[in-house]
Amino acid sequence: MVQLSFGFSFHATLGCLLYDTLLPFEQKTVDTLIYPLTIEKASILADRLKFTKEYAYTRKYHYNSIPCNTTFNWDLPQLNFNTSLDSKLNFIFRLHYLQDFIQPFHNVKYQRGGNTIHGIVENHPTTLHKLWDTIIPMYIKDAKTKPKNTTIKEMITASNKMACNNLLPSNFTITNITKYIETHDIKSYFENRISEYLFLARQFL
Repeated sequence: MVQLSFGFSFHATLGCLLYDTLLPFEQKTVDTLIYPLTIEKASILADRLKFTKEYAYTRKYHYNSIPCNTTFNWDLPQLNFNTSLDSKLNFIFRLHYLQDFIQPFHNVKYQRGGNTIHGIVENHPTTLHKLWDTIIPMYIKDAKTKPKNTTIKEMITASNKMACNNLLPSNFTITNITKYIETHDIKSYFENRISEYLFLARQFL
Protein backbone atom coordinates (compact mmCIF):
# COMPACT_ATOMS: atom_id res chain seq x y z
CA MET A 1 0.00 0.00 0.00
CA VAL A 2 1.17 3.51 -0.74
CA GLN A 3 0.17 7.05 -0.03
CA LEU A 4 0.58 9.16 -3.13
CA SER A 5 1.99 12.64 -3.37
CA PHE A 6 2.71 14.66 -6.49
CA GLY A 7 5.21 16.77 -8.34
CA PHE A 8 8.76 15.52 -7.89
CA SER A 9 7.59 13.52 -4.86
CA PHE A 10 5.15 11.57 -7.04
CA HIS A 11 7.91 10.52 -9.41
CA ALA A 12 10.21 9.58 -6.53
CA THR A 13 7.45 7.52 -4.92
CA LEU A 14 6.79 5.67 -8.18
CA GLY A 15 10.49 4.97 -8.59
CA CYS A 16 10.67 3.43 -5.13
CA LEU A 17 7.52 1.39 -5.75
CA LEU A 18 9.06 -0.09 -8.87
CA TYR A 19 12.39 -0.82 -7.19
CA ASP A 20 10.64 -2.64 -4.35
CA THR A 21 8.86 -4.98 -6.78
CA LEU A 22 12.09 -6.03 -8.53
CA LEU A 23 14.06 -9.18 -7.92
CA PRO A 24 17.60 -8.69 -6.53
CA PHE A 25 19.28 -9.19 -9.92
CA GLU A 26 16.85 -6.69 -11.48
CA GLN A 27 17.64 -4.16 -8.76
CA LYS A 28 21.34 -4.55 -9.60
CA THR A 29 20.54 -3.82 -13.25
CA VAL A 30 18.71 -0.65 -12.24
CA ASP A 31 21.54 0.37 -9.92
CA THR A 32 23.96 0.08 -12.83
CA LEU A 33 21.69 2.01 -15.22
CA ILE A 34 21.16 4.96 -12.90
CA TYR A 35 24.55 5.12 -11.12
CA PRO A 36 25.46 7.33 -9.30
CA LEU A 37 21.84 8.42 -8.78
CA THR A 38 19.29 6.92 -6.41
CA ILE A 39 16.01 5.69 -7.90
CA GLU A 40 14.29 8.74 -6.42
CA LYS A 41 16.66 11.19 -8.12
CA ALA A 42 16.66 9.21 -11.36
CA SER A 43 12.87 9.41 -11.47
CA ILE A 44 12.84 13.23 -11.43
CA LEU A 45 15.91 13.86 -13.60
CA ALA A 46 13.96 14.18 -16.86
CA ASP A 47 11.93 17.07 -15.43
CA ARG A 48 15.14 18.90 -14.56
CA LEU A 49 16.94 18.21 -17.83
CA LYS A 50 14.06 19.35 -20.04
CA PHE A 51 14.78 22.94 -19.00
CA THR A 52 18.38 22.75 -20.22
CA LYS A 53 19.40 23.75 -23.73
CA GLU A 54 20.83 20.34 -24.52
CA TYR A 55 17.67 18.41 -23.63
CA ALA A 56 14.96 20.99 -24.38
CA TYR A 57 13.80 18.80 -27.28
CA THR A 58 12.66 16.12 -24.80
CA ARG A 59 9.86 18.31 -23.39
CA LYS A 60 7.40 17.15 -26.04
CA TYR A 61 7.64 13.57 -24.83
CA HIS A 62 6.17 14.37 -21.41
CA TYR A 63 2.70 14.88 -22.89
CA ASN A 64 0.43 13.25 -25.47
CA SER A 65 -2.00 15.66 -27.12
CA ILE A 66 -4.67 13.06 -27.83
CA PRO A 67 -8.27 14.01 -28.74
CA CYS A 68 -10.89 12.38 -26.54
CA ASN A 69 -11.69 8.73 -27.13
CA THR A 70 -9.17 8.27 -29.93
CA THR A 71 -7.86 4.86 -31.00
CA PHE A 72 -4.14 5.02 -31.61
CA ASN A 73 -0.93 3.00 -31.70
CA TRP A 74 1.98 4.39 -29.75
CA ASP A 75 5.19 3.45 -27.97
CA LEU A 76 7.74 5.23 -25.84
CA PRO A 77 10.42 6.90 -27.96
CA GLN A 78 13.89 5.46 -28.22
CA LEU A 79 15.79 8.67 -27.72
CA ASN A 80 19.18 9.19 -29.33
CA PHE A 81 21.32 11.28 -27.02
CA ASN A 82 24.64 10.96 -28.87
CA THR A 83 26.51 10.48 -25.63
CA SER A 84 28.34 7.71 -23.81
CA LEU A 85 25.36 7.56 -21.43
CA ASP A 86 22.82 6.55 -24.09
CA SER A 87 21.48 3.46 -22.34
CA LYS A 88 21.32 5.17 -18.95
CA LEU A 89 19.50 8.25 -20.20
CA ASN A 90 17.13 6.18 -22.30
CA PHE A 91 16.12 4.21 -19.22
CA ILE A 92 15.80 7.31 -17.02
CA PHE A 93 13.77 9.30 -19.54
CA ARG A 94 11.49 6.42 -20.53
CA LEU A 95 10.83 5.57 -16.89
CA HIS A 96 9.86 9.19 -16.21
CA TYR A 97 7.55 9.38 -19.23
CA LEU A 98 5.76 6.23 -18.14
CA GLN A 99 5.26 7.80 -14.72
CA ASP A 100 3.92 10.97 -16.36
CA PHE A 101 1.30 9.07 -18.30
CA ILE A 102 -0.44 7.89 -15.13
CA GLN A 103 -1.71 11.46 -14.86
CA PRO A 104 -4.79 11.77 -17.15
CA PHE A 105 -4.11 15.33 -18.23
CA HIS A 106 -0.75 14.34 -19.68
CA ASN A 107 -2.73 12.36 -22.25
CA VAL A 108 -5.48 14.62 -23.60
CA LYS A 109 -5.82 17.43 -26.11
CA TYR A 110 -7.70 19.92 -23.96
CA GLN A 111 -6.54 23.42 -23.09
CA ARG A 112 -2.86 22.51 -22.87
CA GLY A 113 -3.57 19.51 -20.67
CA GLY A 114 -5.88 21.56 -18.46
CA ASN A 115 -3.17 24.12 -17.66
CA THR A 116 -5.31 27.02 -18.91
CA ILE A 117 -8.44 25.93 -17.02
CA HIS A 118 -8.51 27.75 -13.69
CA GLY A 119 -10.71 27.02 -10.72
CA ILE A 120 -11.06 26.81 -6.95
CA VAL A 121 -10.56 23.69 -4.83
CA GLU A 122 -11.59 24.06 -1.19
CA ASN A 123 -11.03 27.83 -1.35
CA HIS A 124 -7.59 27.56 -3.01
CA PRO A 125 -6.96 28.70 -6.62
CA THR A 126 -5.54 26.06 -8.96
CA THR A 127 -5.74 24.70 -12.50
CA LEU A 128 -7.34 21.54 -13.82
CA HIS A 129 -3.89 20.12 -14.58
CA LYS A 130 -2.60 20.89 -11.11
CA LEU A 131 -5.76 19.41 -9.59
CA TRP A 132 -4.74 16.01 -10.98
CA ASP A 133 -0.97 16.52 -10.88
CA THR A 134 -0.64 17.83 -7.34
CA ILE A 135 -3.85 17.97 -5.32
CA ILE A 136 -5.81 14.76 -5.85
CA PRO A 137 -2.97 12.31 -5.05
CA MET A 138 -2.39 14.01 -1.70
CA TYR A 139 -5.83 12.73 -0.69
CA ILE A 140 -5.39 9.16 -1.91
CA LYS A 141 -4.12 6.98 0.92
CA ASP A 142 -3.37 3.27 1.19
CA ALA A 143 -3.50 2.67 -2.55
CA LYS A 144 -3.20 -1.06 -3.31
CA THR A 145 -0.88 -1.79 -6.23
CA LYS A 146 0.88 -4.76 -7.80
CA PRO A 147 2.23 -5.35 -11.33
CA LYS A 148 -0.63 -5.76 -13.81
CA ASN A 149 -0.14 -7.12 -17.33
CA THR A 150 -1.03 -4.51 -19.95
CA THR A 151 0.31 -2.57 -22.94
CA ILE A 152 1.34 1.06 -23.20
CA LYS A 153 -1.54 1.60 -25.62
CA GLU A 154 -4.06 0.26 -23.10
CA MET A 155 -2.58 2.32 -20.27
CA ILE A 156 -2.67 5.60 -22.19
CA THR A 157 -6.14 4.87 -23.59
CA ALA A 158 -7.44 4.46 -20.04
CA SER A 159 -5.69 7.65 -18.97
CA ASN A 160 -7.16 9.58 -21.90
CA LYS A 161 -10.63 8.26 -21.11
CA MET A 162 -10.33 9.36 -17.47
CA ALA A 163 -9.33 12.85 -18.56
CA CYS A 164 -12.19 13.06 -21.07
CA ASN A 165 -14.67 12.01 -18.40
CA ASN A 166 -13.42 14.74 -16.06
CA LEU A 167 -13.12 17.82 -18.27
CA LEU A 168 -14.06 20.87 -16.24
CA PRO A 169 -14.84 24.39 -17.49
CA SER A 170 -12.97 27.52 -16.51
CA ASN A 171 -13.89 28.88 -13.08
CA PHE A 172 -14.75 25.40 -11.77
CA THR A 173 -15.30 24.99 -8.04
CA ILE A 174 -14.78 21.88 -5.93
CA THR A 175 -15.87 22.38 -2.33
CA ASN A 176 -15.05 18.86 -1.05
CA ILE A 177 -12.09 17.14 -2.70
CA THR A 178 -12.55 13.88 -0.77
CA LYS A 179 -16.12 13.56 -2.00
CA TYR A 180 -15.02 14.43 -5.53
CA ILE A 181 -12.45 11.61 -5.49
CA GLU A 182 -15.01 9.11 -4.21
CA THR A 183 -17.71 10.18 -6.66
CA HIS A 184 -15.41 9.85 -9.67
CA ASP A 185 -13.77 6.56 -8.62
CA ILE A 186 -10.36 8.22 -8.76
CA LYS A 187 -8.59 6.04 -6.20
CA SER A 188 -9.37 2.93 -8.25
CA TYR A 189 -8.10 4.70 -11.36
CA PHE A 190 -4.71 5.44 -9.80
CA GLU A 191 -4.39 1.95 -8.36
CA ASN A 192 -4.90 0.45 -11.82
CA ARG A 193 -2.57 2.83 -13.67
CA ILE A 194 0.22 2.46 -11.12
CA SER A 195 -0.13 -1.34 -11.25
CA GLU A 196 0.21 -1.14 -15.05
CA TYR A 197 3.25 1.12 -14.71
CA LEU A 198 4.90 -1.43 -12.40
CA PHE A 199 4.48 -4.08 -15.09
CA LEU A 200 5.51 -1.93 -18.07
CA ALA A 201 8.57 -0.39 -16.42
CA ARG A 202 10.08 -3.83 -15.88
CA GLN A 203 10.11 -4.31 -19.64
CA PHE A 204 12.81 -1.63 -19.85
CA LEU A 205 15.34 -3.80 -18.01
